[in-house]
Amino acid sequence: GSAFGAIGQEPQPTNEQFENNLAGEWHFLDKSQPIWLEDESITMGKNGIPDTLFNAMRAAPVIRVDIPREVRAKRLVQEYACFGTELLAGSVARIESKLGGLRTKEAMDALQLGDFEKVAHITLEYYDKAYLNGLGKRDPRTIRSISIDRDDPEKTAETLVEFIQRLGF
Repeated sequence: GSAFGAIGQEPQPTNEQFENNLAGEWHFLDKSQPIWLEDESITMGKNGIPDTLFNAMRAAPVIRVDIPREVRAKRLVQEYACFGTELLAGSVARIESKLGGLRTKEAMDALQLGDFEKVAHITLEYYDKAYLNGLGKRDPRTIRSISIDRDDPEKTAETLVEFIQRLGF
């Protein structure tokens, strides 16, 4: 899972409880409509996605939402800066092997200065590479991209629904 994913969240349930919760929620979904899921790896934190769902996710079309890094960095600052430098430093340290020593030091120094936006930009370098690597393992014929230029979740949701309707999904 993400080094930052658990920050501000309730502790994860056991894997068995996760699967039970998932099945309970799945029951109420309208299967005649598209079901939107984040493109996850086989695990979400410490919980595993059931094989049948994971295989269906891998076979499904992918909508890649391209949002400028600056917009995403500002969103991350809004969501995570309130948790303080100590907790964030622990998360940065967990991805040191991926960031490299110099970028980790720069992120840690920025944290100490309260420059959360710089930390967000540095960590996004790593996460963007990881997501692109994951996309590279998908069938390119199943990937569609759309550019979104601002942080407006409601408008983005409307735009995405219109986008998949135009694509015939």
